[in-house]
Amino acid sequence: MPTFNLKPLVKRFAIAYIVAIILVMVVFFILEKLFGVSANSASGLISIMVAAMDMGQNFYKQENRVPEKSESWRMARAATGVTLLISALLFVAIFIASPGSFANVGLPGLIVVLVIMMLITLLAIRFFASFGAKNYAKALARQKS
Repeated sequence: MPTFNLKPLVKRFAIAYIVAIILVMVVFFILEKLFGVSANSASGLISIMVAAMDMGQNFYKQENRVPEKSESWRMARAATGVTLLISALLFVAIFIASPGSFANVGLPGLIVVLVIMMLITLLAIRFFASFGAKNYAKALARQKS
């Protein structure tokens, strides 16, 4: 199995994820003010999808190939750890700003939600990182022809 440098990919994922979170928040803030459209919980996946596709494209740029399945899973696990860390920081910030926000859920409920969220995140990152690399490869092939 070929090896690759995971660190720059995860670093880039973290930056892309944070930027995407901010952009999604701004877009939904504007949509809510203009049209009364509010964000739902699925809108959080947009940031993950964008960052994962960017990571896949950067893998292709770094390695000049599409990642193997095991490499995609390795990237997904590392990036899921990043999302867990960022989510934990956001959770703490929300909890400090509004301590009663999670009073109705309780700790067991929060743990269940966290586990489900991380599983969905892992699968989404795995899919969209591969998708990003494949699409980048196709775009390069179209440019060459």
